[in-house]
Amino acid sequence: DRDVTGVQTCALPICTLFENAPEAIVVLDIEKGVFVDCNSNALKLFKMSRAELMHSSPAELSPPFQPDGRHSATAAHEWIERTKDDAKPSIDWVHRNAAGEEISCEVHLVRLPSTTGQTIRASILDITERKRSEETVRYIEARYRGLVNNASYGIYWVTFDDQLLDANLAMVEMLGYGSVEELLRLSKSAGIFVDPAAFAELTKTSREHSRVEAQVEWKRKDDERITVRLVGRRTEDLSRKVDCMEFFVEDISERLSLEKQLAQVQKFEAIGQLAGGIAHDFNNMIGAILGWAELGIEETEKDSRLNRH
Repeated sequence: DRDVTGVQTCALPICTLFENAPEAIVVLDIEKGVFVDCNSNALKLFKMSRAELMHSSPAELSPPFQPDGRHSATAAHEWIERTKDDAKPSIDWVHRNAAGEEISCEVHLVRLPSTTGQTIRASILDITERKRSEETVRYIEARYRGLVNNASYGIYWVTFDDQLLDANLAMVEMLGYGSVEELLRLSKSAGIFVDPAAFAELTKTSREHSRVEAQVEWKRKDDERITVRLVGRRTEDLSRKVDCMEFFVEDISERLSLEKQLAQVQKFEAIGQLAGGIAHDFNNMIGAILGWAELGIEETEKDSRLNRH
């Protein structure tokens, strides 16, 4: 634009904003199907010269197909059509630069005001690193979930006001429920404690010391009593933004039963050893008596009363 003196007035600030924008920006001529303007970040993103980029179309800067399976050219045409009604769509898109490298991008489209309405500005943000981070997080979450679900110990999470948050399959099987969802319908974990006051004690200890260990009695869905060993720690449920406790649970009912049996066996073994010792001592006394009796027989007359005794 120029004022009455012929001096350019507002083009410079606009160009400065356009050129110094943090994202790559391209302007597309819809009728010609090629880009007609861009900033330096766009040249860096696509690793092309301005002359090369100005003769390219959106499809030429993309792989043949997008991750959702759609043909890039068809998908690009559909998104361009959506801008006709003053829509400003934001889309996830995969571009390809001159080196053949695929780039995950977030693209914001807006139709520029003009008498013909034939130009669209696309602001392109490279989100490759964000995508990689998200994939890494998903992988770690899946791996963590696999470790939790396949653990031989029961694991569950509960808030300090006794709201069950989650549990693994071993925990579900230990208590005789059909699924995690069925167990979580209990809402409060105190329902599985034979003595509900035990949960209050665990909560108090966890608040004071962060870590807690205890041996308590639980009741299964069928009301069978089991004895479990709990090892817990204070933590935070990041998805719900709430403090909670994480418990690892081992059913030690069978082990305690075997320990009782072993103690009983050891008790009888001790009694047997004691009885054997007494018998040995008594046998020694009997041996002495028999020895003296044999000498007595030899020293007395055969038909005497003493010999008979």
